[in-house]
Amino acid sequence: MATDQRIIKTNQAIETAFIQLAQAQPINKITVTALAKRAHISRKTYYAHYPDIDALVLTLKTRLLDSFRQAFIPVSVSDTSTDAERMDQFVTFLEKNRQLIQLFQTHEDTLFLTSAHQDLSALYQQRLFQNQHFTQDEATTIAPWLVDFYTTGLAKLIIDWLSAEKPLSHQAMTKLLLLLFQVTSASKKDDQ
Repeated sequence: MATDQRIIKTNQAIETAFIQLAQAQPINKITVTALAKRAHISRKTYYAHYPDIDALVLTLKTRLLDSFRQAFIPVSVSDTSTDAERMDQFVTFLEKNRQLIQLFQTHEDTLFLTSAHQDLSALYQQRLFQNQHFTQDEATTIAPWLVDFYTTGLAKLIIDWLSAEKPLSHQAMTKLLLLLFQVTSASKKDDQ
């Protein structure tokens, strides 16, 4: 069953108003009254969608994290020739969610990356063990370090790119990220 267009429009208005308010003040200072006024809806309409501001924030964070995992994890563990296509989809995700990523980065210190850390660690352990010819023990030991490297470096790179006055083009960012993933995953135990 399709969602009513009025509900979609109201949710978009609420999210847009939230982003605008959060760019001007701390999230914990945003009130339902101010948000409803900015979204041009009544408080009653807001409460029909969310019980409070925290529920809205949780919904936005959850949706962003789910989208991040869907966009990033297949890229980060992929060994196929479709890496460029997947990386392009990841860059598209970043552009589409630019405001929310910047917002939560400002208020939450790399929320979307640190929250995916455990998922990535398990996947990298598996990848190192299966595809990089590491022993299970080596993979378990190395993966957390590799994930720390990726999350820290990737967070800085993404935030700098999203907030740059003259950012790299979509195509250039896709190529850069693809190159970084290929270089860091190219070394194998047998090559050392």
